[in-house]
Amino acid sequence: MTVVLLPPSETKKSSDSGPKLRLTSLAHPTLTAKREILTNQLQKVSAGPPKKAREILGLSAKQDFELERNQQLFSMGTARAWQIYTGVLYEALDPSSLTQTQLQKICDLTFVQSALFGLISLADAIPAYRLSADSVLPQKFCNACHLGRQKLFHITTRQLKAEFFEQLRSHKIQLTRLWISPKS
Repeated sequence: MTVVLLPPSETKKSSDSGPKLRLTSLAHPTLTAKREILTNQLQKVSAGPPKKAREILGLSAKQDFELERNQQLFSMGTARAWQIYTGVLYEALDPSSLTQTQLQKICDLTFVQSALFGLISLADAIPAYRLSADSVLPQKFCNACHLGRQKLFHITTRQLKAEFFEQLRSHKIQLTRLWISPKS
């Protein structure tokens, strides 16, 4: 079995419909508190003076729509990460050519290292957002951010193994059930 780690795309498609963002529903729930810190911080920066927000996030005035999207992280619709992220890598996935079973298997074994959400599954429901990995959010919005995003999203190997094997155990049980023939 191979686990795949993908980078997020710089550009993202908005979802007009779909459920609202629920940080507790994303993969690796041990990151929920850290995700709350960063989403709140990003919303505050994006709601601040546009010139300063653009400078912090590396945006031009033509990209002010990104500031609006960042302010609406919890009120806009979400879609699966593979539907939000764009670009050649995500287009090459070509989900429309996959069966539901194939798509589920890819989602179970493929993760994205998001600058905003940390490690997420391709199946996680997220909104479009703008935060590059090299953006540095001001410390005044977040007491814990002096640690840096990398330390905020540090997951110990033990935590990852525990979560991964729990997912794997559930997955194996589901696969085993597929192979049990019904009694005549």
